[in-house]
Amino acid sequence: MTVLVLPGRPESGSAAREFASKALAGYPAAGDAVLCLDEMVANAVLHSRSGLPGGTLEVRLTVTAASVLAEVVDDGPLGVPVAVSYESFAERGRGLAIVEALTRAWGSAGDGCWWFWLPLAGDPE
Repeated sequence: MTVLVLPGRPESGSAAREFASKALAGYPAAGDAVLCLDEMVANAVLHSRSGLPGGTLEVRLTVTAASVLAEVVDDGPLGVPVAVSYESFAERGRGLAIVEALTRAWGSAGDGCWWFWLPLAGDPE
């Protein structure tokens, strides 16, 4: 497992994407994994205590030859996160819908830890 601790600020999404891109370089599904991780980091910043002054979040990647388990651990919820919209042209609320569409499994451990699992060959079926 590789771990990266980031401040709970919007610009941390860029650092998380770079971290994941390096860890997953060469895998066909790397782009999907990076996108899903970016969505989860954005949710942590926007919808958890991590986005408050002094907040942090932790990104964990467990990479095998066949898959990646990605986790984003935040400082705890500000409310209950939900997929707000599945509308194609909605401006907000599609992050978890994207994660659901691109991964084999995703969810929350209920303690501020959000995760997804994705086969790295590119086919989540």
